Amino acid sequence: MGVEEGSGGVISNLYIPNPRSMEPSLPRHILAAVTSFIVVCLCSAAPVLRPELSALFQPEQTGWLGADVALSIALGNGGKRGLKSYLWVWGDTLVGNMIGQGQNARRNITRMPHDSFGLMNVDESTKLSPPTYFLPKSNMGFFVPPTVPHLPLPKQPYYWVVSGLAPVILGRRHLFFVAMAIQSANNSFGFSQVGSDVILVNETDAEAASTVNPGNWGYRTARLPHSGSACSWNSGVAIADADGHPVVDGTDSMFVYIIGRCAWVEDGAFLFGGALSRIPLDAFFRFEFESITYWSKGETWITHSEFELDKLKMLFPSSFTEGVLTFNEYKNAWYIMLCQSLGPQVNLTMSQSSSIYSNWTMRTVYEIPAEYSNISGGVVSYAAKQHPEFAPGKNDRYVVFSFNTNMLTLPPLSKRVDIYTPKFVQIDLSEFV
Repeated sequence: MGVEEGSGGVISNLYIPNPRSMEPSLPRHILAAVTSFIVVCLCSAAPVLRPELSALFQPEQTGWLGADVALSIALGNGGKRGLKSYLWVWGDTLVGNMIGQGQNARRNITRMPHDSFGLMNVDESTKLSPPTYFLPKSNMGFFVPPTVPHLPLPKQPYYWVVSGLAPVILGRRHLFFVAMAIQSANNSFGFSQVGSDVILVNETDAEAASTVNPGNWGYRTARLPHSGSACSWNSGVAIADADGHPVVDGTDSMFVYIIGRCAWVEDGAFLFGGALSRIPLDAFFRFEFESITYWSKGETWITHSEFELDKLKMLFPSSFTEGVLTFNEYKNAWYIMLCQSLGPQVNLTMSQSSSIYSNWTMRTVYEIPAEYSNISGGVVSYAAKQHPEFAPGKNDRYVVFSFNTNMLTLPPLSKRVDIYTPKFVQIDLSEFV
């Protein structure tokens, strides 16, 4: 059962399709023309469903009833021998209680905060303990953006926390997130992303993150530059050296690398894809964002003051809005899982070397079944994320990823309890030639 910070009343008109799952995209024929030269089917691979993992994240009888995002972050030892704690970050969260059982079970949704968290322990043999959920007092969530003067409360911005890390730097645990800053807007969704914000948890709270309720964390936030409608810098974050290679701890020249999703314009059409920025680690923790540089088409780093969208290099084409940037030792390369609601495919994009800013390739590794990806039927899937802690034997040859599922209207979401909880799939990278 979850640990709730407070409670709220019944919500009317609760669910609105969110831009993470229904982002505007290229017409299919244009997108196919852009991507066909690097996107191939991983036809020889046989994805393995992991229903025992999906079963761990079913609605509670009272409390947490489902959420999206499904980001897991390694925190360190969980206090018992062989255990490692993982922080689970959730987006818009359904809170309430379950009514009925079996095929008659349904959700009684009373409120929907914009985030929630969970803790899960995984031991050395990948045996799992059930997650413990933490629910915020306010529907704004545990993290709240700075107040915008003169805006009424319903129009104040809020966060969707979609990326983050808990690195150990010189022996000390740090914890930070990158969030989509969302605000109401006069468009078909009623809101839009206005920026990407860094959320830095206080050091003492970061050290105790595996034992302290997130409601007690102190934190500060700052807006990443050049983030908004043209680019959103919240689609993956990692720490690497100046050459883009992975580092563990204690390296003098460490950088925070951030993957963004940008919208280039070519011949009057939008071309969506991944872009790359970086900032020295010490400058990142001081929020000195004028030190950010961007990977350009000339394969050089351009400064904050030189930023122009047309100068940025597209690492790979995709309309994805969130992901996880991870180094894979088996392939000696970085990778991101990509999934957006306009198509049933889950793609894996991977660097061609151990440097983040080498060239990238992309392959389709899984096709989501129609029961979870059918826009005409009101069902969408999105936001795939990998979870290395669930790989058999912690072997990087295998990638276990989740994808989110959602309904476009509230009544079916209340009745279909198999929707709006993560689904898990495993692939074998030895098939990725």
